[in-house]
Amino acid sequence: QLADAFQQMVRRLSVAYQELEKARKQLLLAERLSALGTVAAGLAHELNNPLAGLKNCLRRIQREPDNREQSQRYVALMQICVERMQGVVHGLLDLARPRRPEVAAMRLGPVLERVTLLAGERLAELGATLHKEIDSSAAVICADELFLEEVLLNLVLNACDSFRRRRETRPDFPGALALRAFVRNGETHIDVEDNGMGILSEDLLHLFDPFFTTQAPGKGTGLGLSIARDLVRLQGGDILVESEAEIGRASCRERA
Repeated sequence: QLADAFQQMVRRLSVAYQELEKARKQLLLAERLSALGTVAAGLAHELNNPLAGLKNCLRRIQREPDNREQSQRYVALMQICVERMQGVVHGLLDLARPRRPEVAAMRLGPVLERVTLLAGERLAELGATLHKEIDSSAAVICADELFLEEVLLNLVLNACDSFRRRRETRPDFPGALALRAFVRNGETHIDVEDNGMGILSEDLLHLFDPFFTTQAPGKGTGLGLSIARDLVRLQGGDILVESEAEIGRASCRERA
């Protein structure tokens, strides 16, 4: 009887071990799928901005194919977009060694100009106005040029999405976007301000959380501001948001 009881216990332990092993494999698969989903969502977001820029450049060239000077300018921008997409893919293949920021003295004007050109078509479609203002003290700053351009383009495209949502209920809504750069107390401030939907106070606490989004399903990954904050902090700066419902304002601060 003791031997039979022992054999039964062994069989039960064997079955339990098999069940545990099956559960472990299922958890491992779920974890891998979750990681794959995170990477895929991040990749989709990273590629979306340069793709939007490419589409804008192509539309402008198609609209005025005989404008050689404009075409050359947009072809140069398209080359930058392609190189950025290539960099994203390389970064995905080299996740163990993510790119570190290369902070150096750079001119802010050309960066704002490229961001404006890349987002210009979307702003024009929405009938939104753009105002740029760079204080002479902020003309040259210390930052990683590619990281900064990605952050600013993300904020501008977010503003475009905000304008689009306002125009769903107010087709004649006059969207307005302002890009301002100045130095205060030894720090360079870059403000991106819009008059779009604004952000509810309860959403401000979660604004930089990965995958948090107030857009409809399929309209956003919720990774934009999370990635933007990481890129800014890697350069020794910070990103702050001030907003209220119906009044939008985002302030990106880079330390000089």
